[in-house]
Amino acid sequence: MSTKLAEALGTMLPVGSTVYVSRDYHRSSRMLKRAFLGGLLSSGLNAVDITYMPSAAMRYHLAHQEQISAGVHFRQSITDKTHTEILFFTEAGLRIDTNTAKSIERVFFRESFRRVDSEDIGEIQVAEFLEKEYKAEILKHLDLDAIRIHEPKVVVDMMNGAVAKIYPELLSELQTEHIMLNINPDEKKLSMLPTLEKKSRENLSKIVSSLAYDLGFIIYPNGQKMLMVTDSGEVLPEHVALLTVLNLINKTITEKKRVFLPAWAPDIFDTHFGNLEIERGKYRNFTAEKLREYYLVASIEGNFAFTEFALNRDAIFASLKVLELLSKYQLKLSDIVEEVRELYYRHEHVPCQSALKGRMMRKFLEDAKGKRASMEDGVKIWVGEHDWVLMIPDQYDESLNLYIQATDESRGQEILQTYLEKIAERVREKDDA
Repeated sequence: MSTKLAEALGTMLPVGSTVYVSRDYHRSSRMLKRAFLGGLLSSGLNAVDITYMPSAAMRYHLAHQEQISAGVHFRQSITDKTHTEILFFTEAGLRIDTNTAKSIERVFFRESFRRVDSEDIGEIQVAEFLEKEYKAEILKHLDLDAIRIHEPKVVVDMMNGAVAKIYPELLSELQTEHIMLNINPDEKKLSMLPTLEKKSRENLSKIVSSLAYDLGFIIYPNGQKMLMVTDSGEVLPEHVALLTVLNLINKTITEKKRVFLPAWAPDIFDTHFGNLEIERGKYRNFTAEKLREYYLVASIEGNFAFTEFALNRDAIFASLKVLELLSKYQLKLSDIVEEVRELYYRHEHVPCQSALKGRMMRKFLEDAKGKRASMEDGVKIWVGEHDWVLMIPDQYDESLNLYIQATDESRGQEILQTYLEKIAERVREKDDA
């Protein structure tokens, strides 16, 4: 299957094109990547073998190398140890859009692969100096003096990922006092990420608070997601971390910046962020030109893309940017958090058969009549000035994504229970029919 996927991608690109191929260090990723390379070569493409590197770093180089036409990354799934994920990226370092994905699928299932003559078979090159160049570029985009003068103390958990090849050296260059956790490659831990994450949260919280460090980060193995720990040892919920970063940026900029967030991101503090122009909507099939219009593109899952450095999500740069802003303006993360803490926000997965998802959409649309509502992504219904519920059918699982925002917990629980009961009622109606 991996070889055929490579042939499908190769068929979509001109003969002689060059593709970046990277992976984490898991043996499954290594095995599938080698099979993939054979498919690329057979379709007349050249490959640059990056061996193991965080996908965030690979995507940065992909976007800055005109001669590279696409990128592919192999990684162990962070939710299922039996799955290896194969991610496809454009020449701009972005996820391939829906149309490109469908085109690759058509070629894959029809097996209408391009065959080339023996003299047109591609070649494999081994990448050199990419990590060094990536680290140098990150340092160019940071105020090094501000960090070095403030001398922040940081604890970082690498979660045994490929990020550990890059991050410690960056902190050393910044001359910070730091502690590194889980930096060694370990396939067993990489395959048990949910368990590792729980331990990482507990350990990081204790270390930061007991040693009086300034903050802590948990950086996920491929460098795309991060969690933050305050100087008081609190591991921030992901939606609070997003609001905290927005508040930090709002406090430290002198001119308005544009920010793009998903439709389900909390909006209760938008008026508080006077220096930010926040837009919400579907983050799907965005072009590089569109992304460059924003200073930050973020989610509530711990993903941050500061476009001054790269258009893709990059937790390595994002964490150091947070460190820079805190150092430059001598702020404490716990103080920034306190200003955006007062809200209720909940994401609930509600089981729902795929056959019922269309019915649920119609019922939510009916419920939205006469109310302030939005259908930009799913169905969003306001039930108060700042209180709303958003329902989006999950495109992968048999479930509905239910997002609730409210001014306090009692009101939020009330909204949640109301709509859970409405969903259950619609399911019973279907069963009775």
